[in-house]
Amino acid sequence: MEIGSGAGAQLTRTLGAARLFRARHSHEDHVITTDGRAVRDLAGEIIGLVGWGGGAPVATPAAGSVHRAITMRAYREEDYVSCRALWVELTQHRRDIYDDSSVGGSDPGAGLDHYLATPERVGSWVAEIDGRVIGMTGLFDRGDYGEVEPVVVTRAQRHLGVGRALLSRVREESLGRGHDYLTIRPVARNTSAIRAFHDFGFATLGGHMDLTWDLSARRHRWLSDAHLHGLDFRY
Repeated sequence: MEIGSGAGAQLTRTLGAARLFRARHSHEDHVITTDGRAVRDLAGEIIGLVGWGGGAPVATPAAGSVHRAITMRAYREEDYVSCRALWVELTQHRRDIYDDSSVGGSDPGAGLDHYLATPERVGSWVAEIDGRVIGMTGLFDRGDYGEVEPVVVTRAQRHLGVGRALLSRVREESLGRGHDYLTIRPVARNTSAIRAFHDFGFATLGGHMDLTWDLSARRHRWLSDAHLHGLDFRY
């Protein structure tokens, strides 16, 4: 770290290097943001990018300097209750960002049943810590491309690199199936997830976009600060 008279020159060199890295990086390379982040978080992210799966440890230490290995494995039927609880968290997050308690209907965990019954679902994986399921993801086979659905990590265990490890596992599976693309479809209001997915590598707009014309009364209020191709959108 430079201070005093050398700080300006160092900042210029750093920004120039960052631009160069971003201009040259491929889908196999990653640029990791380190600003304001703890060493353990960075370690978890780097380990997650390696793409370890199938029960191998993908991140270490949790809070309090206690080493609690995070492992990944394929979804099993006995994970249903834990994953349903994760789906409830996912639904509640969508309710919160839209300020709409009707999202997900009267049973906020029911979406998991529809998800598990989707014919295109070719695999699901869970992340564990101390034998407890803390996250899940899955892959839909859409022919020449794959779709990630969902990516959810329980609130208390976020920021440990678990989400990236889950995404890495799906990417590995999608590559193995010969997909040309891997897509993900977060709701437009979930800006934190969009930023995280973009940082991971989902930085290309796909062939189609969902453009919506709202035809009925809505419980939530649309926001109006989204811009694309010089056009203004609500979300």
